[in-house]
Amino acid sequence: MTRARLVNQESRPVVAELTELSGPQLARLLGLSAPAYERRGLKNEFSRTQRTKLARVVNVVERAQRVLGDRGRAQQWLIHPNRALGSSTPLMLLETRDGTQRVYHVLARIEAGAFA
Repeated sequence: MTRARLVNQESRPVVAELTELSGPQLARLLGLSAPAYERRGLKNEFSRTQRTKLARVVNVVERAQRVLGDRGRAQQWLIHPNRALGSSTPLMLLETRDGTQRVYHVLARIEAGAFA
């Protein structure tokens, strides 16, 4: 079963386990308050758009882990401002499709040996 399918079926626990992001971090990405995120997550009542965003986050986190070598380094990279991203954190750029593409581009540059 693909990670995206897992996210669609069991969003909150799968995303929390795979990304090690906090509830408030994930809530912000989804445009929800932390309590609303908890309520929806307990009932798995995320909208299709929210499940798509969660799947996008999982995919980027997995890519960052592969490129940067481990989960801890990927987590730190995601939450710290990055000059190549206009001093935004990669995590916050995952709120939009365009931002996600910018994050993927920086990861590709890192993978190719360029510094980002």
